[in-house]
Order: sequence, then C-alpha cells, then structure tokens
Amino acid sequence: MAAATPAAAVVESVPTMAAAAAGAAPTAAAAAATETANTPAAASGAAGVVLRELGIDEADAYSSDLFEEFYMERVGAPSGYTPLVWEVVGPDGERLGAIDAEYYWGGVVISRLVVAPEFRRAGLGGWLMRLALAAGRRLGATVATVNTFSYQAPDYYPRFGFTPDFVRRGFRRDLAFHYLSARRLAEVGASGEGEPRADDELPEREVTDASGRRVRATLRHLPDGVPPELGTWFKAAFAAFSQASIGDESRSTRFALEAVLPGAAADGGGGRVGTIQCKTFWGVLFIALLTVAPAHRRGGIGTALVEAAMAAGRAAGCRNVCVETFSFQAPGFYTRLGFATDFVLPGWKDGASMYYMRRPLDDAAAAADAAADTPAPT
Repeated sequence: MAAATPAAAVVESVPTMAAAAAGAAPTAAAAAATETANTPAAASGAAGVVLRELGIDEADAYSSDLFEEFYMERVGAPSGYTPLVWEVVGPDGERLGAIDAEYYWGGVVISRLVVAPEFRRAGLGGWLMRLALAAGRRLGATVATVNTFSYQAPDYYPRFGFTPDFVRRGFRRDLAFHYLSARRLAEVGASGEGEPRADDELPEREVTDASGRRVRATLRHLPDGVPPELGTWFKAAFAAFSQASIGDESRSTRFALEAVLPGAAADGGGGRVGTIQCKTFWGVLFIALLTVAPAHRRGGIGTALVEAAMAAGRAAGCRNVCVETFSFQAPGFYTRLGFATDFVLPGWKDGASMYYMRRPLDDAAAAADAAADTPAPT
C-alpha cells in the first residue's frame, strides 16, 4: 500500500493511501545533502520501460483510479477510502488542534494528531480522537492503527483502546517507532476514553489553556481531506516538537517515479504504465503506493519501480525500506524482493490482514535490524 505530549500529543504515521508525514536527517546541514531523493530525470528500466521522476499530484491522479480498480478486481468492492479530518480553531481563527485520519477497508488509520502547546491538557486531543474513531465505526471500521515515536506518545493511545503491536528500529538517532492498534473498535466499551460522548458532535465548546484563560473552541470538519495550509501547519508543528524534544527538526522528502513505454510523449501521461510513490522518514524509505496498469502486470515493471525507488533511498542516505500491504495485495511480491515481515495485523474487512514488511538497504542495516527489532507475537 500502505505520528505528542501526554494529554494531546503529536503523532505521525506512515500514510498508506494519502499524503503526509515527517522525517529527519542527523543535522540541519546534513538534511539538504541526504534527505533529497536523487532520482534520475530518466533511466532505462530492466522491464523495457523508461523510469523517470513524476510530480506527486500527477502520481496521485494516475494511481487513484487504478487503486480502486484493483480492489474491485481482487475483492469485488471499492476500498471505501474516506478522509477523516477535523480542526479546532479559536475565536480569532487561530488553530488549536487538528487530526488527519482516514478510513479504508474496515480500518481507521490515525496519521497525524496535533494540539497547540498551550492547549495540550484541555481535552482537545481526546475530542479529535473520538470524532475520528466514531466516524470510522459508522463506516464499518473494526480496527484502528496509529504509529508514534518513543519521544512522542506511545503511552497516550492505550487510553483509547490501542495496544502495542511491535517496535520498529533502524531510524536515525536510534529512534524507536511504536506501532499500536485497536482491534476491538466495534465493541461497545472497548475503546476506553475513545468511546463517543454526547457533546462530541457539538460544533463549539469552551476550553481552558495552560494559563487558565477560557477560550471558545470551534470544530470544523474537512471532508475533502487536508488542505495545503493545514498540511504546512502539521509539518511545522512536528518540526517544532521534535526540535524541543530531541534537538532535531523532523523533515521528509516525498517523491514519485513513473514507468513509461519507450518513445512515449515527454509529458501528459502518454505511455505511462506504472507509478510508485515514496518518502524518506528519519532515514528510512517508505513505499506508500505502487500501481501498474493491468495490461502490463507480471512483466517486471513493479520490480523495476521498486528497485529504482530503493536506489533513490540509498542515495538519500536511507538504510532501510518499509512497506505496508494487505494480504490480498502483494506480500508475496515484496517477499520475492527480499522484504521480511515484521508483523501481521488481522481484523480488517472480510478477514484481510495488513503485512508490515521491511528490507535493509545495506549490509550494516541488515545486521542492526536483525539485532534490534522487537516484534511482539500476533
């Protein structure tokens, strides 16, 4: 496919369908050199196609329809993808907090949760979490996931019914990334503080900031997803929080590659037969979405795109590559490319499971990952 203070933290997850996230380099000076994906403008692929860079928006537009077609082909139903995004603003329009989540295939993925520092014990984080979880339940969700670093909020989410699944290492600064899930989302009373409250859907409430000032908070639902200005706000908040917590600002690089037939038009999508979308994240490369046109599958194009993305990851200083894929998607494909399974999360729609997979990009990473990972039993 296929991210915080105690009371209402900052959480960043690896998006599996939509955009987002944060990553970082060891130092600000190194960031410019190492966190840029050095993808070639155009290179010949082993599958008889030309591989070249592609804009993220264009990659999104191309892959979205193919993605839904794949669901219909494999499982006979659309993914049901629905953004679950809300923000809370003060009386002057200042943003007090926001959540970026999404529903698809029976699950809720909490991607980003941010509350302004002066309002972190005002209950806004819980309000936003309950809204996202309740919306997911109404859509049929039975499971929810969230990821958070050790310096963020691994102890915050259990109050909403989340339990630890595994810890992934291999990030820069020896950071540990905690994967948590709520597998009893559909059961009444199983979500702790995540259970709906009568006033959650009310558009306004009074909250108290850290100085004791009472503020009227207004809720806004953003059904079309995260607009660019909110995305910028999220990134700035993560950068500030990581700088304050560990003395380093979070950064990420998002990039996309396309596979086109030889002799295709230079632009406009002519001859395009596949795309891959990736990002770097604290020195790890994440494959967010890989699509190949149906008529060109099983011809090595997917492999060529993954290998080109991994080469770009190595050039950016990444030592590991990770991907999340459903049981009806491509765990076998990634296994053949040398990926190992860190964890399998069951409980998605129609008995599907999510595979969390990883592959080292160099020998040192392979040795370090084998020694450091601590997956919990499924």
